[in-house]
Amino acid sequence: KEEEEIRNLREKRIQRQKDRVEEEKRLAEHRIQEELNRKVEEEERRRKKAEEEQQMKDDRERKKREAEERVRPKGRNFTISKKSDSEKPEEDGRLDAIMSKEELQKSKEQLEEEKRVILAQRIHPLVTSGLASDKLLEKAKELQEHIRRLEGDKYDLEQRFKRQQYDMIELAERARQMNKGKGKKAAVQVE
Repeated sequence: KEEEEIRNLREKRIQRQKDRVEEEKRLAEHRIQEELNRKVEEEERRRKKAEEEQQMKDDRERKKREAEERVRPKGRNFTISKKSDSEKPEEDGRLDAIMSKEELQKSKEQLEEEKRVILAQRIHPLVTSGLASDKLLEKAKELQEHIRRLEGDKYDLEQRFKRQQYDMIELAERARQMNKGKGKKAAVQVE
């Protein structure tokens, strides 16, 4: 009877050891899978960030070109002097200046219109009529996630703005100190 109990205990111990080994294998596989998933997600985040940065860079370049085109006068940028007094080049210059001011005013209106179009694209009307409760919950979760993402972006931008403000103040202070130092050195050299 005791031998049977001892044998049963040994079998249970061996079974527990096997179970532990299997559990450790499962945990190791799970950790490896999580690590792979994390690496894939991280790579995806990096890729998306690079794409967003490239898109922002392209947008900045495009806006810069558009601004340069708006500011650039459309008329001729040179004056032809004629021997006769019938044509006065000063009036042509004034006319070009007036034209460019009108075009600048027009471009502000165009910018306002572009802003309205972009906002119309980004802001979609919320249609909740006729949706089932599970669809409403899904929509609410989706909106909550979108708000959370936007709040995170807002926070990041605020922090970046604060850091840049601090950097600007520091750089201005350094420049002031350097200019002070240059004045003293010049005074010493003059003496």
